[in-house]
This record gives sequence, C-alpha cells and structure tokens, in this order.
Amino acid sequence: MIKVLVKRNAEGNIHALTVEGHSGYAEHGQDIVCAGVSALMQMIPIALSSLDKTAVEHMQESGSFRVSVSKLPNNEANMKAAFLMDSVLRTLLEMQKSYEGFIEIIE
Repeated sequence: MIKVLVKRNAEGNIHALTVEGHSGYAEHGQDIVCAGVSALMQMIPIALSSLDKTAVEHMQESGSFRVSVSKLPNNEANMKAAFLMDSVLRTLLEMQKSYEGFIEIIE
C-alpha cells in the first residue's frame, strides 16, 4: 500500500508530503497506481521550483518520495505554492477513492 503523510504549517497550508511504499495493484512496471502517484510527486518540485528554487526540498528513493516547501518571499508565491500542494492532495484523494485499499492518506 502507498502511504501519504501530509504535514501542514501554522496557517493550515500543506508544507510537506511524504509518500512511501508500493501499491501492490499490479506487477512492477505495470502498476498504474504507483505510476500515477510517482508522476504526480515528481511534478511538485518542478512546479514549486518555478516559484523559488531555494524554498523547495525533495528526496526520491525507490518506494519513497518527500517534498517540502518553506515560506516563500511574498504572499503571491505562498498562495501559489499552497494551491499546488492542495491540488496534489486533492488528486491523491481522488486516486484513493478510485483505488481503494491501495493508497492511504494520513493528515
């Protein structure tokens, strides 16, 4: 099962997402759940880096991915980062509904 840990800052915005595990939906190389989550998680640091490269940290290993964003220099950038992170969580929640038992989201 893929486990997603969501961490929020004092303002309630998501500041870190950690994904661990494999879904077990299908064989390695054929697992659309893992592929979808992986693509989504790889998109986040790319998108956030367009706001401020120094505010984004990410780590990727087999079966594990973590991305976090620190406070950005202005309110507009912070709002965009919050929107991106929230959009990713919403997408993961929809995937969780579609592939029940293969993704667990923990806030």
